[in-house]
Amino acid sequence: MAQNKMKQELGYNEATIYRWLVSLKGPSLFTLKDVMNESGVSTDPNSMTHTLSLLNSKGIVKRIGKGVYINQGTGYLPRVIDIIPDVFKVLRYYLGLNAAANHWGLSPQIPHVYHILYPPMNQAQMKRIQRWSGMLKKLEDNIGGEIMPVISVIPSNPDIGTSVATVDGVQIKLSAAERTIVDSLIYTETMGGAGEALLWLKTGMNKGISYVDLSRVLDHVYPHYRSVVARLGFLMSSAIEEIDAKPESERFLTKIGKLVSASQATYSWGPQESGTEYFRKWRIHVGRNYMDQLKEATGYE
Repeated sequence: MAQNKMKQELGYNEATIYRWLVSLKGPSLFTLKDVMNESGVSTDPNSMTHTLSLLNSKGIVKRIGKGVYINQGTGYLPRVIDIIPDVFKVLRYYLGLNAAANHWGLSPQIPHVYHILYPPMNQAQMKRIQRWSGMLKKLEDNIGGEIMPVISVIPSNPDIGTSVATVDGVQIKLSAAERTIVDSLIYTETMGGAGEALLWLKTGMNKGISYVDLSRVLDHVYPHYRSVVARLGFLMSSAIEEIDAKPESERFLTKIGKLVSASQATYSWGPQESGTEYFRKWRIHVGRNYMDQLKEATGYE
């Protein structure tokens, strides 16, 4: 249907909502409350629901759940990357893990799952995000992927090690390469396993990651998640054996080795049910399935 013909077939309220949807302020995903507050149409919720039902039947919006709609005003469904800001709204969040690894060249794999790391402000917000992400998953083949919310285990400032970047034409907060590597050691099961984490680290070291920035991220994460230093030291010691390591890599590894040695704690990485291997230098028990993944990825012995 041509846009001019579409406009002629719309009632007054429908046309007003349509203009809002195709404007620069038009959201990719919105709720009944959003359209009542922002579209410029003054009516009651029942009448607005009826108007949105008409727009749904005409293909201008797509209802994906109770009171939740996707904007099809342009004639196309938005992409998953376009929808992310409307799902997480005012929360502090960033796009990380696999999509970030691909963006920075740590991984060649084109992401289908978009991991969004965020500290929820309350249970209601967490449930809403989970519910909306579940609704959108039913459309993953049409919008180019799915959103996977990841609750951050680091409760403080999520902005350290992130910056605003352009991903597929969209400005979005993205984890830097150094933060992505550290996150791979925390959310290892989520991002694909220990073998993938090692490949990201090796690629980053070859490409010349900033050890100043990596130290800054570790300083931020370590008080909340102490095992990350032992995990990074263990993995980096393996990577250094397989690449032409730069002097700063060796110096950084020595620095975190001293940090681990100064502690009396022991750490773990990976599921422990099938047994572990213990590495005394790093005071870390590594799950056997993670060891198998590392061996498969690089021939680690």
